[in-house]
Amino acid sequence: MAAVLAREPGRRRVLASVLALMLVVAGIGTGPWVRWVQLHPVAAVRPGPARLHPGVRGAGELIASRQVELGSPVTLRVRAIRADIGDHVREGQLLMLLDADELDAQWQAAREAHRSARQTLAAAQQVWRRAALTRQQAEADARRADDLMRQDPDAIAAREVEALGSAARVAQLDTDIAHAQMLGARHLLGQAEAQADAARQKLRQTALRAPFDALVTGRHCSAGDLASPTRPCLTLVDVGSLKARVRFDESVLSSLRPGDVAQLQLRSGPEHPITARLEIVHRAVDTDTREFTADFRPETLPERWALGERVTALVHVREHPVDKALPARFVSSAGARRGAWIERDGRAHWTELRLGMSDERQLVEIQQGLDGAPLVLDPAGLAPGMRVRPLEQAW
Repeated sequence: MAAVLAREPGRRRVLASVLALMLVVAGIGTGPWVRWVQLHPVAAVRPGPARLHPGVRGAGELIASRQVELGSPVTLRVRAIRADIGDHVREGQLLMLLDADELDAQWQAAREAHRSARQTLAAAQQVWRRAALTRQQAEADARRADDLMRQDPDAIAAREVEALGSAARVAQLDTDIAHAQMLGARHLLGQAEAQADAARQKLRQTALRAPFDALVTGRHCSAGDLASPTRPCLTLVDVGSLKARVRFDESVLSSLRPGDVAQLQLRSGPEHPITARLEIVHRAVDTDTREFTADFRPETLPERWALGERVTALVHVREHPVDKALPARFVSSAGARRGAWIERDGRAHWTELRLGMSDERQLVEIQQGLDGAPLVLDPAGLAPGMRVRPLEQAW
């Protein structure tokens, strides 16, 4: 009995050792070492030539190239406003009436001043004509006296001849003065006409009309308020002049051409992209941001939009052939480096790549790092040295 009890602790130690060994083997079977033993099927592709359609992205806002702030040419009180925000108005439609009493009085005063200036000019013209006739008579009398003196010195006194000559010269001076007065009256009449025209135009501007077919996007005053050149009452926008002004990095300046097609996404409806065409590339780069701008004309507009609304643009530039490309999902990162997993001798190896452009189909150009055409593995779940069985697929 004592011998049996002595052997029991030894059996327990052996059993414990066997259990520990079994746990270790189980841990090895489910740990990292399985990568070296088990064969893993992995999706794979081969790099090859492609014609990329790179997309250039930018951000900007919705603007209008044709808009106007409708207000009073002088400070006047608003009598009535006949349009509100959201109204579509036609060219020539009456939109706002201003108090015209003061301007009407100015117009009446300008008309009276114009009438007076016209009468003054008529009187000056009569004075000039009279002075001209007097000069002609005085000159004729002086010529006759000179002729008579030459023919018969005793027929007329020298003093009378001199007096007639002086009278002709005085008549000439009177004619010059009358002519100058007539020119002055004509100048005053021109000023009066200009003032009358200005007063008439101001009076007409008390009834403000739409200068073109437009949408009312802003209303800043109501009946009874004071309107002035610095405080407009209505903002009108030509919907046909709406465009997206988008900012791009200067590195893509040479890639954009007028006529390029783009997809615009308004912040209010990103799920409904809008087709647009590049209209103008502005040839000025901001020295701080190193960006330039380009204008895109949308083919359609959503029902809801707002000036200044943020827009993102994806421009479809011309296709670009490359010697070697891959689907972007086969490219992985290791810190700041970019690379891909390739199959070599049945195992996975990571290699660094130098990438070029990418396109809207999620293809990326391989500029350096893949010699020949090795199988590139799907990076999901791979580790260095893992046994792999590539399952090549087309892309």
